[in-house]
Parts: sequence; C-alpha cells; structure tokens
Amino acid sequence: MPQRKFTKRIIKTAKDTNKKEKEPSEFKKVKEPDEGNLEFEKPLDEGVSESALTISSLSNEDKDGPVTPTSFLEAFASKRGLTLQFADISFKSTPFVKEYIVSCKLDTMGAEGKGRTKIIARETAASELIRLMLGKMKRSQMPPQIGSFTDQEKKLSLLLSCEFINYEKQLNNLVSGMNTTRTPQYAPIFNTPPGQFSFRCKALGYNAVGTGRTKEIAKRMGAKLLMDRIEDQREKYYVSKYGEKKARKFLKIR
Repeated sequence: MPQRKFTKRIIKTAKDTNKKEKEPSEFKKVKEPDEGNLEFEKPLDEGVSESALTISSLSNEDKDGPVTPTSFLEAFASKRGLTLQFADISFKSTPFVKEYIVSCKLDTMGAEGKGRTKIIARETAASELIRLMLGKMKRSQMPPQIGSFTDQEKKLSLLLSCEFINYEKQLNNLVSGMNTTRTPQYAPIFNTPPGQFSFRCKALGYNAVGTGRTKEIAKRMGAKLLMDRIEDQREKYYVSKYGEKKARKFLKIR
C-alpha cells in the first residue's frame, strides 16, 4: 500500500501579521566617530560666560532675578507677540510623595512636566518644551509664527533645560538597552573659565563635552549632546534605508 506524504502547513495568525517591524540589529554596532569632526567639543566661549547669558542680553530689557526655563520662554514669546500658557493637569498625593503634572504650551507646540511642587513641574514642562523646540529647529520644522532661537538663545536654552531634565539618567537607560555592560563615563576638563565646569561624556563609541555652572549640569549637558549625536546617526540610518516617512514612524519623531 503506497505511503501518504504529509506536508507541513504554516498558518499565519492575525497576531503574527500585526507584529511591528523590529529595529535592525546592525544599528546596535556603533562605530567610533572621527574626533576631528566632533560637534560641541568646546565649552562656551570664554568671552561669553553663563552669567552673561541672561534675558537682558537676549531681549535688551532689564529683568530682575535669575533666568529660568519659564522666564526664558516668556521673553522669547513676548518678542514674537505670543503668550506662554500653563495648565494644571493633575496632582497626586501620598504620605510619602507629592506629584504635580503641568502642561506648557506656546502657540501650537506643547509639553508636560512633573514635579514634587507646582513650580518645579512648571519649569520641567518649560524645559521639555525647549527640548522639543530645539529638536524641531535642528530639522527645520519649526512653525513660522514661532520662529527659531538665535545661536545665543540655543546655548542658553540648552543650559536651562539641563537644570530640570535628568539627561544622565536618560543616557543610562539608553545604554542599558543596547546590549552592553559598559556604562557612560564622565571625565572632568580643566582650564575652564571661572564659574564653569566641563565634563567629557563617553558612551557607545561617542563622546561630547558639556559645560555648566555646576558639575551635575555639565554632566547632563554632555549626556544630552551625546544622545543627540546617537539620534542623528539613527535618523540618517533609517532615512537612507526606509525613506523619511517610515523613518519618522520608527523614531517617533513629532
């Protein structure tokens, strides 16, 4: 009696067809960039100290008190006939933790911030909006009615955002997800102008220099600039392989 031949059928389920395309593994191998072409390798110019970067120098108006992310954006918005708006979203309170969530909006752009006080939440929201705006400016995607920062405003806004956003922690989370046991390294840079600290941040074959009025802010800036370099390479990789539209979905670029 002739034997029957059995063939294996593979049935794709709806679960299989709905799987998202995974990020290519080859991107995880990051090559050491050419140090001769590194951006942000130098701290702020010696002729322009952080104390000189104030709202007064940006808007030619006398402003009392230290500059903050909120006051910076308010001055920026005022020059363009816009209004910076804040709104309380929620408040959570436990015997040990209090958390405020506040939104910050400038025209069509907005962001949210959290903090143990309403003031910190507002400043964090303003810092997150600054980060969003800097990213849009880098890609030339800013709404024309808002406009872009000047070079001096970009330096100041980056410094201010580092005071309320823990970029060190974000870089640690990024590195921990890249299948490597090496953690980001920070090395102090000496011979900086008085009142400034500079640190070189190294991770994943990249390095960048951050400068700030405290060691913590300098490290955060170094981490932020390093993450920007990694993001730039990822964006170029995806655009070249999948095209701009699909790359934006992968990277979740707003």
